[in-house]
Order: sequence, then C-alpha cells, then structure tokens
Amino acid sequence: MSCDEASREHIHIRALGITVLVFLMLVIIASLAPFTDIQNSGSNNVSNFNKFDKAINAYDKAIEVNPQDSMAWNNKGNSLQKLNKSDEAIAAYDKAIEVNPQDSMAWNNKGNSLQKLNKSDEAITAYDKACCCWSSNFSK
Repeated sequence: MSCDEASREHIHIRALGITVLVFLMLVIIASLAPFTDIQNSGSNNVSNFNKFDKAINAYDKAIEVNPQDSMAWNNKGNSLQKLNKSDEAIAAYDKAIEVNPQDSMAWNNKGNSLQKLNKSDEAITAYDKACCCWSSNFSK
C-alpha cells in the first residue's frame, strides 16, 4: 500500500469515526429526552430530587454487587450531577475512570461537572482524555 493509499484510508477511517460519534451523540440526546422535563421543571421540585435519590440508591446497590462496574459509577455521577452535587459526581466519575481508564463517557461527564464548577482548565483536560479514549477505543 502506498503512502497516498494509506493516507486516504486513514482519512476514510476518521470520517467514519466522526460519523459514528455524531450518531452516538444523537442517540444519547434522544435517550435524555425523558429527563428534559426534570431539568426544566425547577431545582426545588421534591419529586424530581426523589427520583435521582432513588437512582443513586440503585446504583449504590449495583456497585455493592460489582464495584468494578464503571457504568454504574458513571451513572451514579450523572444522578449526583442532576442534584447539583458536582464534587460528589466528580468523585463517582473518578471511580469509573479508576475502574476503566478508557471510559470516554466518564471522562466527558467529569469535564461537564468540572465546567459547572468553573474549573475550565481541568474540564478541558478531562474532555481531551475523553476524545483520546474514544478515538483509541474506536480504532481497535
């Protein structure tokens, strides 16, 4: 294979990767649709807080059964973030990352929580890790 052919193949693979990333983002956005009413309904809505507290309890039980479940740690972090508990959310994301250092979703979510705390430099670092993990996982 010549350098030109290899370069074209590399470009095609990257284009495919970007297409897949956009598709996954659309799937994630669509899956969050049921939660938009929670986010927009006001932060003092007790029933919404109860939903996230119940979710956190469920993730805690899942983690108790399998502490190496990075998805449970990540989802616990997401629920904590919905309750505006960014520091606790970051701790959960860090645990997900400890379990699976290539967990691009946990890195991305950690970046979101850091951004909410106005820790932009740390957020950028987390986002960079998310991109690196995603692209290395995709290229396997």
